Amino acid sequence: MRFVGTLACFAFVISTTASARADIQFIKIPTQTFSTKTPIHITETSVFADTTNNSTFRACVSFTNVATKPASLVTFTFRFNDAIGDELVAGVLQRPGTFGPGIEIAGKMSLLGGNSDSLNNCITLTQPNVVPSSEIVRVTEVRFEDGTVWKLGDPMPGAQPVPEPGGGGGGNNGNATVNINGATGIGITLGSSGGTFGAIAWLPGSHKMFGTSLDKGSQADADYEAQVKCNTLNGGGTACKLMLELSGNKNRCGAILLDDTVSPPVAGLAQGPDNNDTIKAAAEVLSKKGGNLGADSIVTVVCNTK
Repeated sequence: MRFVGTLACFAFVISTTASARADIQFIKIPTQTFSTKTPIHITETSVFADTTNNSTFRACVSFTNVATKPASLVTFTFRFNDAIGDELVAGVLQRPGTFGPGIEIAGKMSLLGGNSDSLNNCITLTQPNVVPSSEIVRVTEVRFEDGTVWKLGDPMPGAQPVPEPGGGGGGNNGNATVNINGATGIGITLGSSGGTFGAIAWLPGSHKMFGTSLDKGSQADADYEAQVKCNTLNGGGTACKLMLELSGNKNRCGAILLDDTVSPPVAGLAQGPDNNDTIKAAAEVLSKKGGNLGADSIVTVVCNTK
């Protein structure tokens, strides 16, 4: 089943005029955009399919740079879910260019609108077997022309500047400064972070198809980023599975070990407080399943902050 075959229930078709293209049909899918605390604001989204191609569809964004300096690269992530919120297909769009403050960069939003550059705001994805019930679009990274980089979870550029040495930091904001033989120190209050979250997604049986995320503000964000990374490596499919969620001091590290020299291949997964013990635990369960720890058995080992 493809989008085009279900337009009566899930989509609308722009009326066909002499200028309109009857082979392009726009699909209405409820969309959430997460860009209110980012330097790039998503202003509009669209999804459309080519009726002559039943294997792919396009998802597009229009956006505005709300920072005070020009951006040179914006990374968007797209996720389409089924009715119960499970992922059907996901992908990452890296959009290069010169994006000045306050200027809208328009994607393909209608049959008649757009220009030759508007398709650069679109990503081509494989059509899933069911019509998506929802779309989630996020801005995850922005690179600026001055060389600085904003990532999801960072404060807005310029929102929380570090005070200059000797600049009166011990005043209203409660920062402290010291000077010892010409070395200036600054102490600032960060507040309680409440802990961070990480995740590991994996294409079972692969040595290289995996995605990790660390130090995210929520488990949902960590899970999503890890799955998007893995599925992107896998050509934009949906075969990657969320394997480990990392948080707290007891489960801050995760490891995946694989022995595909045996038949059937076996894997050992583990969580723990540090690298060494986590690898040991994964190796032990690998051995109990009939596998052996070899030179290329470690698929990935990562540790979240806490």
